[in-house]
Amino acid sequence: MIARVFRALASGATGVSDIPIRMPSANVQALIDMSVGATPTITVNLEGSPDGTNWFASATGTFTTAGLQKLVKPAGEIYEYYRLNITANTNVTVNNGWIIGSEEITATSF
Repeated sequence: MIARVFRALASGATGVSDIPIRMPSANVQALIDMSVGATPTITVNLEGSPDGTNWFASATGTFTTAGLQKLVKPAGEIYEYYRLNITANTNVTVNNGWIIGSEEITATSF
């Protein structure tokens, strides 16, 4: 299996990822590392786009605890580009966010 990992959110990020990540992969997920204050809540969308301009929510998570959180793209949805979009945030600090894609590689005879 080959995995590609791209940093999508920097420390203290809010809103949308700065750079759309080109990853035409069948297996895509996002990991978000966060710290929390009192009564925290954050909503994060993993969004996909066929062209880097028009975006669609692929997976959404609302989190209330510190640590590493994961979003997984549903099977059957394949986009050319992905990004993370923070749509709501109360008392949560994003430390980092990554988008990960993987492909299975099978041996072939030549």
